[in-house]
Amino acid sequence: MTIRKAEEKDIPGIGRLLLQVNQIHADHRPDLFKDGGIKYTAEDLKDLLKEETRPVYVAVDEAEQVLRSNENVRFD
Repeated sequence: MTIRKAEEKDIPGIGRLLLQVNQIHADHRPDLFKDGGIKYTAEDLKDLLKEETRPVYVAVDEAEQVLRSNENVRFD
């Protein structure tokens, strides 16, 4: 695993990670989070990655794929 500054090519993987994070929130706080919701669109992420004052980092595997959380992680 390598941690590096996110690049535009990482947007699909970041989107999958954001969906996973939102699902965890929706499962535990359905009063605040919608199932299947996402905080940023691909265009929002593209703009965010250009901002020098808000760096975004990703963890990637040997194939340069953005890593997601282990599906078995529990938060309760």
